[in-house]
Amino acid sequence: MSKRYVQPILIPLHYGANVEGIQYGADYVLEKLEDYILLPEIIIKDKQNDPNLRNFCTVIATNSVLATATSYIYRTGQFPLVIGGDHSVALGSISAVASQEENLGVIWVDAHGDMNTDVTSESGNIHGMILASLVGEGDPEMVNLHREKIKLKKENVIIFGVRDLDVGEQEIIEKLNIKYFSYSYIKLVGLYQTLEEIRDYFADKIKKLHVSIDLDSLDPIVIPGVSIPVEKGFKKDDVRIIVDYLFSNFTISSADIVEYNPRYDDNDKTLNFLIELIEKIKSLV
Repeated sequence: MSKRYVQPILIPLHYGANVEGIQYGADYVLEKLEDYILLPEIIIKDKQNDPNLRNFCTVIATNSVLATATSYIYRTGQFPLVIGGDHSVALGSISAVASQEENLGVIWVDAHGDMNTDVTSESGNIHGMILASLVGEGDPEMVNLHREKIKLKKENVIIFGVRDLDVGEQEIIEKLNIKYFSYSYIKLVGLYQTLEEIRDYFADKIKKLHVSIDLDSLDPIVIPGVSIPVEKGFKKDDVRIIVDYLFSNFTISSADIVEYNPRYDDNDKTLNFLIELIEKIKSLV
């Protein structure tokens, strides 16, 4: 099988996190890449300004543009690699691919669960609601973005490395029986063993896998350039192993790397690792 062309899509959306700095990440990344597509934030003022869905219209409009672009790239046989921006961009990328792949799986490598809804969220920031939306929970316009359908089967999702769950999203995860591996469990059992558990769990369930990596899944001591750091977390070698394992054991459809915030970076530690991950994925596709 011939290699697919990896098309990086830079989308500096920050309104899903409501944190300054994320919108400037693309400016740093594009200087390191020879080829990329740069999509803008589509800023639309909310009429109702719902505090439970902050910047809703901007997040929806920007993700709609991203979904259209990602859908075209995927349909033409390329590999869409979405570089955020906050994790709300996964609503657009995954909605696009899931609309073409009936039985898509997703591994969500993140310190957070992102399984809140507008009812359970303590902040109202939409980047913490994306995975819930993709499995059909929460605001209907988010659930039906790009195509009027639930994008992911709940049994086709794994949250990996989580170490900060809100009470409300923990209840949703348990209600839906979403599979997750906490960071503490991974450290207890071992990274390789938990990756084997992923393979066994997804066996015969999915045809293709989307990989969504939030940089805050890593230890902020080594990767400081994120908006919502959580103590401890993966080391860089852990993420290298995770990516190698997934690409070796699954057919990977597409990927995201999100939440790079240059405002909090230190001597480009985060930027350099982000570029390394981009190049690594290019080599593995």
